[in-house]
Amino acid sequence: MANTLDYLNWRGDLSLETAPFCEVDSLLLSQLAYLPMDGLVPGRQAQGSAPLPEVMAALTQSKAEKAVLEHYRALGPNYRLLAEKLKTCPRFRDVRLCRFANDFDEAQQKQFSAVSVLLPDGCVSIAYRGTDNTLVGWKEDFNMSFITPVPAQREAVQYLAETAHAFPKAALRLGGHSKGGNLAVYAAAFCGAGIQSRILSVHSHDGPGFQQGVMDNDGYRAVNGRITTFVPQSSVVGMLLEHEEEYVVVHSTGSGPFQHDSFSWEVLGPAFVKEEGTSAGSRMFDETLKDWLSRMDAAQREQFSDALFELFGAAGATTLKELTASPGKTAGAVLGKLAGLDADTRGVLLETLGELMSATGKTLQHTALERPGKGRNGGKPPRLKGGSRNAR
Repeated sequence: MANTLDYLNWRGDLSLETAPFCEVDSLLLSQLAYLPMDGLVPGRQAQGSAPLPEVMAALTQSKAEKAVLEHYRALGPNYRLLAEKLKTCPRFRDVRLCRFANDFDEAQQKQFSAVSVLLPDGCVSIAYRGTDNTLVGWKEDFNMSFITPVPAQREAVQYLAETAHAFPKAALRLGGHSKGGNLAVYAAAFCGAGIQSRILSVHSHDGPGFQQGVMDNDGYRAVNGRITTFVPQSSVVGMLLEHEEEYVVVHSTGSGPFQHDSFSWEVLGPAFVKEEGTSAGSRMFDETLKDWLSRMDAAQREQFSDALFELFGAAGATTLKELTASPGKTAGAVLGKLAGLDADTRGVLLETLGELMSATGKTLQHTALERPGKGRNGGKPPRLKGGSRNAR
């Protein structure tokens, strides 16, 4: 099985002029957006840009700052390997990075990060970061089921507008993984006709969808033909909420929800290895979750989300890693907090969690049924777009 890291081995010697920007390059930039580039790439209000190889060299030096090393530990080893390979990769030698944003606001329940990538052909590619390891970031994801826009979505539109203004003659590409994919689509839909006319493509890599009102917007309809959503065959995150754009099913070597890890996506040459449709388990989860959400109005979803994260916060954790570091301590704090909730809130929380666990159980029972099936497109398998099966 080959992934984006192998792609850099195979095609890293081919310049972007020789082998044009492709769907795998878009995923690579979405992975790049997760790297801790604070202080290494000029910020949103700063002038200038930084060569990508120099930024990667700083991120991989043996004396990297403690915060960088902690960031890698939270992400996993593949991101360190990504930085190592990009550091010396001829394909990205002339790429520059600028306008790095990393905005975390617990009070606003906002987690937003993005970077602008200056490509040799004069195009600017904006890569939006997905959800990080913080509970605030995950809370904002939950909020998407009853709030539009969430703070990160508003910020994504503003970031795109500022970048388009900073590079008034550049064509634009947008992309992101997970929540980053959602932000890329949302920004493209709400940036206005003038900026939309400059957008070449929008790539969402297993990004969740939206409430129906977003897709009824004229801006969404105007850019919809340039949006491509990539999902693995057992997609969970990418099936959340609603989508109207066509999607491409990518073969992943991961298991179940772990297919969300984009390093498990199989690559051959300049394209992903495709599947005919999502798995039975993915479709079951999609249908069950939508049914579960349809039984709650916006107020009930908000009440559930607030109560759930209030329980998580009872353990004093601010990240998922902290939440799971001491299971016994966390469980005790959560149970204590649960007992102290008022009866109505506790009842809603337990009932909703029970329904969710039931939905999850049904999904797990079907994950073994890895056969092609119906997608989102009116019961028909998706039309696969782009990509060649050539090795180079």
